[in-house]
Amino acid sequence: HCGYVAPIDVCETKQFVKFQPTSHYKIKTGGTKMKMSAQQNIIIDENYVGLNDVGLNYELSGDLVVAGSLKIKLIKRLRVSGSIEAGGSIEAERSIEAGGDIKVGGSIEAERSIKAVRGIDVKGGIEAGEGIKAGWGIKAGLFLKCKLVIKCAYNIFAGTAIWKKAEGEDMVVEAKLVDGNVKYGTVRLLSEKDEKVKTIPTN
Repeated sequence: HCGYVAPIDVCETKQFVKFQPTSHYKIKTGGTKMKMSAQQNIIIDENYVGLNDVGLNYELSGDLVVAGSLKIKLIKRLRVSGSIEAGGSIEAERSIEAGGDIKVGGSIEAERSIKAVRGIDVKGGIEAGEGIKAGWGIKAGLFLKCKLVIKCAYNIFAGTAIWKKAEGEDMVVEAKLVDGNVKYGTVRLLSEKDEKVKTIPTN
C-alpha cells in the first residue's frame, strides 16, 4: 500500500476533488498492474498522479475504480490499460478507452468516443459525440446514442433498467450505423444530415 498522505484540494463544485493520495485513496500493486480506488467523486486532469502524456493520449496503467462519479477534464483521449469502474456517472471532455471493461453505476457521456476492449455495462444511458465500440457487447439501462457508429462483436441491449419503466427514448439505440446484434431496444438510424431518422423496432 502507498504510505504517502497529502491534503485534498476541493474544486469549485465542492462535490468533486482533484486527486491527491490520501488515507481514503489506496494504490494496490500486483505484478505490473496497479489498481486505483477512491472513496469520493474525483476529477482527472493533466495533474492526476500516475497519468502519462503519450502522443495523442493520456494513459493510466491498471484498473481505474471510483466509488463515486468521475469527471475527465483532459484535452486528449484517456486510455486506461485495465478496466474502468465508477459507482456513479462518468463525464469525459474528449474520448475514454479501457483495455478491459467499462462498468458504470450511473450514466456515461463523452464528447467524442467511448471504447472498451471487452464489454460496456452501464445502468443509465450511454452517449458519445462520435462513436461507441466494445470488443464484446454493450448493455445500457437506458438509451444508447452517438452520432457515428455503435459497434460490438456480440449483443446490444438498451432500456434494460429495473429501477424505472423504460420506454420510448429510454430504449433507443441511435447512430448512423449500428454494427452488432441488437437484442433489446429500438434502433434509430440517423441520416447523413441528422435531420431524419429511420426507426427499426426490435423484439
